[in-house]
Amino acid sequence: MKTLINLALASLFYAISAQVTLAADTTLYLIGGTWDTQFRSEYLGKIGKVFYDKPIMVNDISLSYGDFYAGTWIATALGGERYGSTYGDEVDLYAGWGHTYDWVHVQVTAAYFAIKDLGNLKNDLWIVEPEVSLPKVPIVQPFVAVRSFDQVTSESPKPGWFVWTGVRRTQPLGFNIWRNEAALSLESMTAYSDGALGGNPGFVFTRLTIGFPIVLGKHFTITPGILYQMPIANQEHNSHPYTTHNEVVGSVSLRWNF
Repeated sequence: MKTLINLALASLFYAISAQVTLAADTTLYLIGGTWDTQFRSEYLGKIGKVFYDKPIMVNDISLSYGDFYAGTWIATALGGERYGSTYGDEVDLYAGWGHTYDWVHVQVTAAYFAIKDLGNLKNDLWIVEPEVSLPKVPIVQPFVAVRSFDQVTSESPKPGWFVWTGVRRTQPLGFNIWRNEAALSLESMTAYSDGALGGNPGFVFTRLTIGFPIVLGKHFTITPGILYQMPIANQEHNSHPYTTHNEVVGSVSLRWNF
């Protein structure tokens, strides 16, 4: 009888262990991630302002589970200055959710931006950014994104919001690179602001981004790219404080999908 009890307990322990292992393996399988390292010729922010006019390195590390994701975005100025002494140094923490409903993709991201003087909160911002896109529309895929900027302290930049609207397209080139179809990643967008971060309200810029992703294997992609931005003159002041000149930014990134 004792032998039978021991055998039953051993069988039960094995079954529980197998289920725990299977659950852990399944969880790990469902968790995905990316590590994207990018070099840019300058730090041109999404609001159209040049925050740092020398090269920077950006590391964007994110994890995803189902429709949810979280990560950190770290910019490092490469001009030799003390870390944290320029606007080329930034650490962002973000989390969000995204889901595709038939033809419509909805995504919402919340973030904390630690900008310059890391540890001093006077430049920091809270961010909430919803985006709606139509990824299955033929020819070009339209999108609209809204970003709300909120102060962390009373010394933080002026709160407000930006809107970006535009189109995206993946353009096949008709040939393969290492058995993968070559294509250009295209995005064109225009920005409008209510005067966030101390600017004047109005249209800010129009921008074209071109990327050439090259798949190196199952997990790695290298993407050289170029961005061209043209400011839109403010109707009242004949210029815009965020951006006053045409900008061209070159970049190259290496992405690891794990």
